[in-house]
This record gives sequence, C-alpha cells and structure tokens, in this order.
Amino acid sequence: MQFFDADIANLREPKKLRLDRLTGPGKSTAKEVANVMAEDLDRELCVICNDALDGVHQTSCQMCGGKFHQPWSQDGDIPQCGRISSHEEALAIVFLCNDCYEGRRS
Repeated sequence: MQFFDADIANLREPKKLRLDRLTGPGKSTAKEVANVMAEDLDRELCVICNDALDGVHQTSCQMCGGKFHQPWSQDGDIPQCGRISSHEEALAIVFLCNDCYEGRRS
C-alpha cells in the first residue's frame, strides 16, 4: 500500500478538525463522531445498520453472533438494532439482532 503526504497528514489530523472539515464547524452528530472513531480505531460495524459501534451501547446476537447497537439508556440517539427476547427452553433472556428476530438470517 502506498501512502501519500496528504494521507499521512489526515492520519495525524485531530478528530475535531476532521469532523469540522467533513461537516462544517460545530455541525457534527453523534453518528459522525462514531464513524470517525471507527475509521481511526478500526472498530466493528453494526450488522444491521452498518454504522460504527461505540464500544458501550452494543451487544452480540445470541443466534448469529453479530454485534449490533443496543442502547443501555433512553438518553441519546443510539439506534435500536436488536431486541431482547426470552428463550423458553433455557428460561433466559437473550439479545437478538433485528434480522434474526424477524427470521431474515439463518
């Protein structure tokens, strides 16, 4: 992979400046911040909406193992990309991504 001077400069540019350059001063959203952080840290993406996971408001699907957004509080604008369900045989509560909950994944 060949790097150019501009690519190296972009890696060293502070996140705030990168967001301001992308969206204009003071116009970045939580989603944009999460996506820039994912670029910087190579974080995983949600299997449902394909946006960056923040490392806090996420969980794994019991059926497919994919990670998805799961808000742990009602504050904020984290998408609800899964459901909490009960497992009748195990008598347990499990987390399922929306695709597995709706039967769209095998």
